[in-house]
Amino acid sequence: FSTEQGPTMHTVLPALEALFKAWSSWKESTKYADFTDALEAGLSKIAKYYERTSTSNVHIIAMLLDPAQKLSYIRTYWGEELLAEVVQHAEVIIR
Repeated sequence: FSTEQGPTMHTVLPALEALFKAWSSWKESTKYADFTDALEAGLSKIAKYYERTSTSNVHIIAMLLDPAQKLSYIRTYWGEELLAEVVQHAEVIIR
């Protein structure tokens, strides 16, 4: 979760969510009907990894600390209610 330019842990959750959204829509498309089984397997794997992130604070903290991202991704894609929960949780972790 890093490159030569720096850490990229803050991109994990957005990347998993983007893949899940794209593959879910492809699975419903007749254009990708031949790939339904593979897409379902991929979606299952993504869900498994996404669920694993819930047991670690590092992904959320990395997103909050990224200067380019801060709260914008969470606010935009998760909504104000989850944003408030994330901020409250982060404050507990920091204390």
